[in-house]
Amino acid sequence: MAELKNILLSNIDPLPNYREVEPVNATDPDIIELAENIKENEVYQPILVRPHPTIAGRYERICGERRQVASLVAGKKDIPAYIRDIPDEDILEIQITENLQRKDAHPFDEANGFKSLMKEKGYTVEDIAAKFNQKLDFITQRLKLNDLIPEFQKTFKKNILSVGQAFVLCRLRPEDQKTFRKEWKDEEFEPASIYDVQDWINRNLLRQLSSASFKRDDATLNPKAGPCTTCTKRSGCGNLLFNDLKEDDRCFDAACFQSKQDAFFLQQLQKTVETKPEVHLVAGDAGKLPKEVKDLLRQMNVKVLDSGKYQQYGGYGKYKKQVKALFLDGYQRGKTDTIYVEGAAKATTKDKSGKTIIKRTIADIDLEISGIKDRQKRAKELELEKTHKATLQELEKKTELKKPGLKHQGLVDRGIMIFLLLHKAAGSQAGRDVRKNIKAMPKEPGYSPHAYQIDYIKKLGALTDDDVAYMIRVICLDHYGNKNLVNGIDEDDTTLRLMAEYSGVDLKSIEAEQKVITDKRIERADKRLEVLKAEKKLLEEKKPAKVEKITTAKKAAKKASDDKINKSIKSLIDQAGPGALISPGDDPEDAE
Repeated sequence: MAELKNILLSNIDPLPNYREVEPVNATDPDIIELAENIKENEVYQPILVRPHPTIAGRYERICGERRQVASLVAGKKDIPAYIRDIPDEDILEIQITENLQRKDAHPFDEANGFKSLMKEKGYTVEDIAAKFNQKLDFITQRLKLNDLIPEFQKTFKKNILSVGQAFVLCRLRPEDQKTFRKEWKDEEFEPASIYDVQDWINRNLLRQLSSASFKRDDATLNPKAGPCTTCTKRSGCGNLLFNDLKEDDRCFDAACFQSKQDAFFLQQLQKTVETKPEVHLVAGDAGKLPKEVKDLLRQMNVKVLDSGKYQQYGGYGKYKKQVKALFLDGYQRGKTDTIYVEGAAKATTKDKSGKTIIKRTIADIDLEISGIKDRQKRAKELELEKTHKATLQELEKKTELKKPGLKHQGLVDRGIMIFLLLHKAAGSQAGRDVRKNIKAMPKEPGYSPHAYQIDYIKKLGALTDDDVAYMIRVICLDHYGNKNLVNGIDEDDTTLRLMAEYSGVDLKSIEAEQKVITDKRIERADKRLEVLKAEKKLLEEKKPAKVEKITTAKKAAKKASDDKINKSIKSLIDQAGPGALISPGDDPEDAE
């Protein structure tokens, strides 16, 4: 039972409170207001204390700090108090319950209290909801307020932030909250509504997944984060924190969203480069493109159209030729649209929907076929370069190649040795004398930047001394091991491949891995070529023999013929699959 009596204010010592708030100050406006009320009406609700465990006649205050301070301000000597023997383990729960039952309890007090119950007493969200007769989403949302960064916690406690504004902000990542804090001053919050705050966040920090270029269920774009469909940082994930949002596709992790946009764009760019050589690549500032984009363009020998060499709208002056372009930067990044480059305007027609399209000619198709074949060739060269690069990396691990004592490898070491000597002597009289006087010298193969010359190297074998073989290996690794493949792969690199082969590098695995990638590229391009060739054939068959007066019957026959051709083209497209559409820039996978 609790004893109720007046006790001297000077005999009351405070106990630590769970709330992470600044101590009550006698100059606080609400304390002064409470003091005036106490002068007129006394203390309405007694404070709660317990007898001091070691000092007779003194008490420890458990609840009632504001009433005690206000009583002192009001000039009171004593205060009504309930005196109870309360063990230490019950104090936290009593303090929280008493504070949260106050009419003026601050939402952050509630957030602090619920957090303390979970941390110190092992409560679950369900336990807290049952104890305080509240819904689960209310408890969850209050707990989330603890995720406000310190700057916003302080602002919130001063009531500069409304609870609605605070709740909108606490759902952001700490770095996004800091970005927001830099842009908004304290005085901007009071006139602003929750919707003003949310609107700024939507425009500057969050992302709407329905407008994303990538598929939300694609788990490969950011394997660590997984697909958006099951992500807890999405407003439609079923999380109680976001049940106030009508949209079900808001992303609350801008960094992850951007990484997926970048990964998808790179896939889109690679597909365009490989199968659509007629599509121009344009950028406002090519020098500031990401490294991954620059590397891909460099590897495939593709140029970016300078911003001063095309017009995006109209088609004025010398810029009248309409072409398709993929934008590499800016707000249009990843979008394919029509631009105008130097040249005469092409003939146009309208499709069934009334949309104006450029007429395709046999020359257009021939040019596209040629471009795709060039890209296929480059893809094979790139496969060889990447395979050789991987071989170099593995070869670096074979330290025994740089140490004396390893037995020579017959024709291989001898061939490499002679090749190095010939290479060093190339262009000199000594080199010419060697080739003239050695009757068994094999004929030097013609220059090829993308082919190994294994047979030629083997035929160069001459010497058998182990020490010379060691010297050759060291010179070769030092001279060719750092090659950057700018000039392709040739007989120089063959020497390193051969050493990798006899030292145990798993070349089959390296080649197999690269071949899988190349085969997919070739397969996509082959599908496109089949459709283009068929389209070309149909256009050739459609050539009119001569101009003649077209009667009504002939018009009907022509229309039937056109319908038949269009039906044939559609059938070819359906057979080839979605990867081989006829019209450039209209691949449905790109649109996704």
